[in-house]
Amino acid sequence: MKKLPIVPSLISIFILFTFGVISFFVREGIQSSANDALQSKISSEVQSITVYSKQLLSEYTGVLRSTKALFYASDEVTRSDWHDYVYSLNLKKNYPSITAIDFIKRVERSDKDKYEASINNDSFFKNTSDQEFEIKPITKTEDFYVVHYIEPIEGN
Repeated sequence: MKKLPIVPSLISIFILFTFGVISFFVREGIQSSANDALQSKISSEVQSITVYSKQLLSEYTGVLRSTKALFYASDEVTRSDWHDYVYSLNLKKNYPSITAIDFIKRVERSDKDKYEASINNDSFFKNTSDQEFEIKPITKTEDFYVVHYIEPIEGN
């Protein structure tokens, strides 16, 4: 068996080592570029989401302010007023994340029976329900907070 000279073997090892080092640095460069691109894309997406969220929050805060204005502008907001107001907002088109707007009324414990009677005498309630309205659940709190109006009524 013939012995190979040491020099060609060393050259082969050197070439293999050199390609290994080059491959390592090329891979690191590619990985670094990919990480930088990914980080840049993530930062851009986060910024877009933040801007969009702030815009939505501002729009929806505007809905709350206009709802407050409705109550300040009127001595009494009727069910019909509430219906007209909510439908004028065109929720599906203008505020697709809002499925309903409701008005929560504070009812003092001493007014519970009177409030229930007023709802049961309301022609809208009489036409949409065959049950008597009553505040549930009865709790030990001094006041009750009742969904007085909700629109759109369908599905809610």
